[in-house]
Amino acid sequence: MTFASKWRTAAAAALLAATGLTGASAETMVFIRTSDNVSGAGTDSNVYIKLHGPSGVTKRVRLQDDLDCNILEKGDVEFLVFSENIGPVVTKIELESDGRYAGSDWHLHEITTTTGSMNDIVLAVNPLTAGTPGLQDRLVHSTFSYDDWITGKETYPGESAGRTKRGIE
Repeated sequence: MTFASKWRTAAAAALLAATGLTGASAETMVFIRTSDNVSGAGTDSNVYIKLHGPSGVTKRVRLQDDLDCNILEKGDVEFLVFSENIGPVVTKIELESDGRYAGSDWHLHEITTTTGSMNDIVLAVNPLTAGTPGLQDRLVHSTFSYDDWITGKETYPGESAGRTKRGIE
């Protein structure tokens, strides 16, 4: 099961709790940040994502299927939660744009992933509980920096910048 919604505020913790995805298995939250300092950064194209980890690969997901239609606009941050267990860390991300529609190019700033139990992820996105002792040690954060245009039907792998101890911003 994949749950997705628009990331707006710290109220995302309440949205996640409402999904019922609270099991102890490793799940991955993905934050997709469209650039905010580039003219025409947003896209109307269909964009697909696939995550790789040491224990497997997620299915290819069309972002527009799970998120509202007006996504990936300049300065937006979207989030998805993958309940497929691909292991303790995301090692590679594949992105694909079909290049359809006017304004098909997309300027992606970065993708940040957090892997852990859904209970811990919910605690981490809530400003009231993000500082819980030991919480960040149970989560693995990776940042995939792009700062580039995503165009056409190519696949764009990103390599992890590694584990960080920072909380979710």
